[in-house]
This record gives sequence, C-alpha cells and structure tokens, in this order.
Amino acid sequence: MREAALDSAKASDRITALALYLGLLALTVWIGIRWVNGALESKFYKAYLVKWEISLKGYTAQGGMLPRFSGSNHVVYMDALVQGMEAVGIDPPSSNTPRAYIYRIDHLLAPGEELFLLCFATRIVIYGLSQTTGYRLDRAIDGRVDGNQGSFRLTPASDKCGFIGLWRL
Repeated sequence: MREAALDSAKASDRITALALYLGLLALTVWIGIRWVNGALESKFYKAYLVKWEISLKGYTAQGGMLPRFSGSNHVVYMDALVQGMEAVGIDPPSSNTPRAYIYRIDHLLAPGEELFLLCFATRIVIYGLSQTTGYRLDRAIDGRVDGNQGSFRLTPASDKCGFIGLWRL
C-alpha cells in the first residue's frame, strides 16, 4: 500500500516538474519572440525611417521640388519623389521590397506588416502600422507612448485594420 502511495507521489512530482519546465520554456520562447520582433521594429525605425528623414531634408535643402500631391495619387507621387531625389544625387533608403517607400516587417509568429511611406517636406505619413509597432515608434520618436502628443501621432485607419502614423519633422 505504501509503495503505491510513493509511486503515486513520484508520478505527481514528475508531472509537476514537467509542467514547471514546460512553463519556463514557453515563457523563455515568448520573451525571445518579443525581443526579436522588437528588434525588427527598431531596425525599421533606425535603419530605414530615420534615413528617409535625412534624405528628405537633404533633398529639400538642395532645392528639390516635391511632386504635386492630389490626395489620391500616393504611388505616383512617391515614384516621382524617388526619381527627383535620384536626379539630384540623393539615393532614397534601400527597402526590403522592390519599391523604396514600401517596407515589410516580417514578425515571428505574428502577422507581418507592409508599411507604405508618404513623404512631404514637413511630415512622413506611415500607413499599415500595427498598434505595437506604432507604440514602439512613438516611444523612439517622442520618448514616451501617448499617440496624441509630440511629433509622432498614431490614429486608427479608416478600415479599422491598422493604424496610420504621422511624424512631423
């Protein structure tokens, strides 16, 4: 009888230990995925978005004329801007897509984001942001996450599927 109770206690201890190890493993994997996704979002800001800011300011400082924006010609406008920048010797930042103004963030175990930049002399509009990436940009640009104050604003898109970031330069 005692042996059965001891075997039962050992089995219970093993199951508890296994559950704890699996929980620790899941927590470690979850933290690792968040770090990797955060690094991808940080790379978007530091290695791409800031370079667009620098290129845009350099272009306007050299007297580059921004194309005419009608409100509905987003792709045509950005293609013309990229061509104008290249004509004066300013290379737009390289993207991980064929178009210089579209950037893709491929998150681990989360939906990817295809971000579209619309650049003007005094602001950059970013379409297709997730809330997480928007908050990370807000923290990087303004130093805190508030979404409605500072030089970076985050608003829900009209399709309610993403967010639009407005960065006033």
